[in-house]
Amino acid sequence: MTGRNVPRKPRLCIFSYGALTRLVHTAVPEFADRADIQVLEVVLDEALCVGRDIAQTRAHDVIISAGANASLLRSALNMPVVSIKVTGYDLLKALLKARQTSDRVGLGIYKEKLPELEATKELLQVEVSQQPYETIDDIIDSFRRLKEDGYRVIIGSSLVVELAEQNGIVGILAYSVESIRQAIEEAMQIAELAVLEAARYAKLNAVLQNLHDAVLATDEQHRITAVNPPMDRILGSA
Repeated sequence: MTGRNVPRKPRLCIFSYGALTRLVHTAVPEFADRADIQVLEVVLDEALCVGRDIAQTRAHDVIISAGANASLLRSALNMPVVSIKVTGYDLLKALLKARQTSDRVGLGIYKEKLPELEATKELLQVEVSQQPYETIDDIIDSFRRLKEDGYRVIIGSSLVVELAEQNGIVGILAYSVESIRQAIEEAMQIAELAVLEAARYAKLNAVLQNLHDAVLATDEQHRITAVNPPMDRILGSA
């Protein structure tokens, strides 16, 4: 709990897919008394389309997503997007599980390799082939390379896991319930601040509307946040 006297519950929307969605649904009920959370199963282009609608209508305060989804949304939307992050502990657990299938493991990650993984793979005595991707075609190409090299298991996002299984490779989800909890907590803090700020501006605007003098209010960046009717008439005639 944050201890803030928030006028309403934060409204969060989690964009998820496949195996990650099942994990999300195990975590969401824990926050039922603190936030209104909607879970949508969308990915990439569909996620971007839905995200733009949310950003336009402000139906939610914060969007939560993971991997490529989160990166795409953050770069395109003018609203807060919190990423579900893969922790070192998540990777360790996934590698231990993957090692039960093979000591040669593929890792499907978005865009960049993880340099810190080198120490982990030495500790676990596994051979890890990192396969960065940006598109679904990149993922499919990585599966082809892995299969040609004799790899039988890959760790990655829910999309990677689903496509892996369609291509005859064992897929293991990289995320954990704890990572989802952390993302929800972070999103709630951001949303609560936004709700408090909106309430403050609403009160200020209500006061301005009852003033006979022409008044406007600005924020710290000198952006106009509220204008009363006399000032609106002056600005309109300028």
